[in-house]
Amino acid sequence: MDGVGIGIFRIFIELEGIHELASYLDNLSPAVKNILPIIGAIVCIYGLLQCFLGYKLFKFWCGVVGLLVGVLVGEAIVTSGVLTNTPGAYLLGLLIILLLALTGAFVAYRAYMVGLFLYSFIAAFLIVFYLIMFFIGSPIAGLITGIIAGVAMGVVAVIFKRFWIIVSTSVYGGISVCTGMMMILLSADLGWFYVLPPVFAVAGFIVQHNTVKKTKKAGAATTHQVYVTHVATAYPESQQQTPPVSNTTAVPPQEPPQPPAAAAPTEVPHTIAPPETPPAAAPTEAPPSDNT
Repeated sequence: MDGVGIGIFRIFIELEGIHELASYLDNLSPAVKNILPIIGAIVCIYGLLQCFLGYKLFKFWCGVVGLLVGVLVGEAIVTSGVLTNTPGAYLLGLLIILLLALTGAFVAYRAYMVGLFLYSFIAAFLIVFYLIMFFIGSPIAGLITGIIAGVAMGVVAVIFKRFWIIVSTSVYGGISVCTGMMMILLSADLGWFYVLPPVFAVAGFIVQHNTVKKTKKAGAATTHQVYVTHVATAYPESQQQTPPVSNTTAVPPQEPPQPPAAAAPTEVPHTIAPPETPPAAAPTEAPPSDNT
């Protein structure tokens, strides 16, 4: 589980384990040194899966944790002596462990948000409680502060689950990869260890962020296509009458071209002729005077 608190808690534990591993590598027996590279390879594979596929495999890891919790609860019931005088106690105990393991895996896988809140709450509570006890030494203050911090971290983990799962799995996966490399190489040099985890963490965050975004878009497109196919199958007559639904902008159906209308005869406008001017009158001769 990689809630807000549980991610930080696991990172602290991992870093502490790295320092302890580095201090004990030189003192290991030859038999352990022969097995350690194999374990380191498994840790590297697990770290790579967490670093680059942490968000996609989150529910799977929740199911694994639920499975282990169910096994532990079933083992506690069987070893408590409840089934001591029961006929077939061994087979019955195995059946109880199997049922509880499957139940735990199913519940953790389906209700992973509840598990995310609870694990974030527990991890934040433990971190704050031990810090208060270390610096102040007051159990009451540690209890109250731890509860407040646990609730806050649980709510934050549920609200920003996608972002925090990607961040925590990337960081934790990078640390796990470097831990496995240290076990494979049997190297106690921590100089390169402080350089590689941030590189893996940044690369894992970029890959997961882009992958999750593309997956969500592809899932939305697939859901839309399935819906369109279902409507077309259930109502074929409506599918024939209505244009198909698509993701692109709907284009209105175009009407078939109409033949051009016959041109109306154009009337020649009547021109009004200007009035004819009468011919000019001939000049009249003056009558002869009597003086000639």
